[in-house]
Amino acid sequence: MNYIICSCARSGSTLLAEALLAMGAGKPEEYLGLRIHNGRISTLSDRKDFMQPTPLKYIERVKQENTINGIFGLKAHYSQLARFPEINKNFMNIFPDAKFISITRRNTLRQAISATRAVQTWAWTAQLSELKKPRFNPFGIVKHLILAAQEIELWERFYAAHGIKPFRILYEDLDEDYMGTMQRVVSFLGISGDIPLPPIKKQADDTTDVWSSRCVNLLKEDRWFNRVLRFLVSRF
Repeated sequence: MNYIICSCARSGSTLLAEALLAMGAGKPEEYLGLRIHNGRISTLSDRKDFMQPTPLKYIERVKQENTINGIFGLKAHYSQLARFPEINKNFMNIFPDAKFISITRRNTLRQAISATRAVQTWAWTAQLSELKKPRFNPFGIVKHLILAAQEIELWERFYAAHGIKPFRILYEDLDEDYMGTMQRVVSFLGISGDIPLPPIKKQADDTTDVWSSRCVNLLKEDRWFNRVLRFLVSRF
């Protein structure tokens, strides 16, 4: 059985993937570009065997090496998939009868804040100390708002093009009702096993709240910021 976690940055997909891995339901990683090892992001593209000898043969090798209990899981951002037209074009043949899980986030402002902080500090999980102190950057936050919107739109086009009706969950579902949400995921995938306790901790803290308030105040009070924001959104 193949399943695909269709995600964008800071949407809760790592929590979902780690929980499924702990259950023995495949080994869902970002085989199309990134890997989180010991909490740090590394690029698979640095490896000599990445996409070798061809993208299609690479992904077939990945499937063979990472199928656990007859299950293969892939976690991907659409931007990763788009980098490799050969895989994108043949995706439904590579993963026949795949089950698709769409994970997004209701509060996209906090999602963008989380992405901005992670890029600045390289602390992608709560277990890691920040390598640099985060600094409030409203335009960086806007950038990640736009990137998240683009990813979601491109996944929606992908679903429509292939007649896919994904199983949809929200980051907030995992945060507010982890066990109930995981039970729904397990039922959708048709797998069994004990659901583990959340394998990673929530990162949001007081800084997230402060930055969120500052963004809202900028939107209300700063005309110059509003003009720039409208321009950026129009470019998207």
